Amino acid sequence: SAARNTGTAAATGEYIYYLDSDDWLAPNAIKTLYDYTVENHCEVVQGGFYYAYDDYLLFDNSYKMPLILERHEAMRELIRNEYVKNFAWGKLYRSDIVKRHQFPKGKFYEDTYWQHHIIDETNRYGIVPTPLYYYRQRNTGISGTFSIKNLDLLKGYEERLLFIQVNYPEYICEMATKYWNVCHQYVQYALRL
Repeated sequence: SAARNTGTAAATGEYIYYLDSDDWLAPNAIKTLYDYTVENHCEVVQGGFYYAYDDYLLFDNSYKMPLILERHEAMRELIRNEYVKNFAWGKLYRSDIVKRHQFPKGKFYEDTYWQHHIIDETNRYGIVPTPLYYYRQRNTGISGTFSIKNLDLLKGYEERLLFIQVNYPEYICEMATKYWNVCHQYVQYALRL
């Protein structure tokens, strides 16, 4: 969070892109997203990605063709986490929007506390299905095993649930279901420890 906040504050361009330190991009990634952003008047554009394992790539092919979502559609898809992904990485953001929202310090899964605020300021959210990002997979990462750190994700979903209740009440049932599914999943993980 601190590194992302520092980089965001220092950035001077019209757009910002977050790349995690152990991941990498296709050579034309930024240009592809930028061109789509300009052509379609989007505030955020998300690219496709690979899960990059040591010996193979797994393509997330959730969407088959480019797509543009209006704000309410994008918020609903964020809750579903099928088309609109919760990750901060892999997306080109209009910088004036992200500069208004810092990542919470000292939290794991900080994207969960942040992403819904960005979409709330987005009129057009674009999706380019071409895989442009390589998301390195490690067995030792915080998303690969369960620990007390995982509760930060649950707290982030709780904050999002309250935000949805106030600002997008038509989606409260879907968000509550997502929240309770994560609660149940974590109980199951904890029981296996």
